[in-house]
Amino acid sequence: MPRLEIDPIAQARDMKMAITFAQSFEHFESKRLGLWGTSFSGSHVLAVAAYDKRIKAVVSQVPWISGVEVVLRTGGLPLMEAFQQVIDSEWSKVLAGEPSPTVVLGRTKDDPSTEFSLFRDDDAMNYFANGPMGTPASWVNGLTLRSLAYFLDHDILAHAKRISPTPLMMILASEDKTMPVEPAYDFFQAALEPKEVVAIPGGHYDIYMPDRTFTQATEAAVRWFKSHL
Repeated sequence: MPRLEIDPIAQARDMKMAITFAQSFEHFESKRLGLWGTSFSGSHVLAVAAYDKRIKAVVSQVPWISGVEVVLRTGGLPLMEAFQQVIDSEWSKVLAGEPSPTVVLGRTKDDPSTEFSLFRDDDAMNYFANGPMGTPASWVNGLTLRSLAYFLDHDILAHAKRISPTPLMMILASEDKTMPVEPAYDFFQAALEPKEVVAIPGGHYDIYMPDRTFTQATEAAVRWFKSHL
């Protein structure tokens, strides 16, 4: 509690505990432990691999690198100002002892509402509603307002040099407008060997679709894990 709250630090800690839980099984092969993450969780696996040397290989796909960079590159100063306005409102509510309200996760570009949403993107909304598995019955188009503050603060660029000697692969979409590729390339350049970057065509959500670049991305990840695990 509260539900619909997305805290990247807590999620990374959960990954570490999941690894510890897996190791409690008799036949778990600790020397063949790899992490794979995509989009927001793509940042989590990078952060965990930087400090948890139980990880023997890591693949990060179209990852979130820096909250400030994502906001500025996708919406510029107007989006940053909108973020800051709703975050300031949130902290005032916390100080008053009120529960964190929720905001809308995504809207289409032609949605007439002027209220804040994290995404105003047709591709994102099409994926949420029509992804390869369809829309989960329990899915809610929302998240806590406090999550936005966590997003903006979340920056993992400083972790890059700490991943080595764990083998690192980054899979990036050349036309990604959701998780801009420039910060991801900055992360990759800062990381030490062994490392490999795989650039594939298309946008952020193409990488999840079987009729687009899903197979290309998956084959690259499988190759990396087979090579290093």
